[in-house]
Amino acid sequence: MMWYSRETHCYDDCGFAVDGRVVAVLSHSPHQSRVTVLVERAEPTVFSGHGEAVSEGVSYECGAELSSGGTCTRDVDGPDELCWQHDEEDEDEADT
Repeated sequence: MMWYSRETHCYDDCGFAVDGRVVAVLSHSPHQSRVTVLVERAEPTVFSGHGEAVSEGVSYECGAELSSGGTCTRDVDGPDELCWQHDEEDEDEADT
């Protein structure tokens, strides 16, 4: 999903920097060295399977208790999920 913002920038001989893609120039004032642009950006959040907004770059760890007393640090998809190894252990315990 994309989102758009209207931004006003002052510029010099080097131009101006925009975090995204300029879609349109809405106004330009060469006497004031100012430009107003419409900027397109990728949506910074994704939605988990539970309908919760999750920021890009957020990672989750398994967190299962290890025999050494520590916790498992393998990456998983969501906050309440276990990694492949500990998920199988839970299934084996349920069968007994």
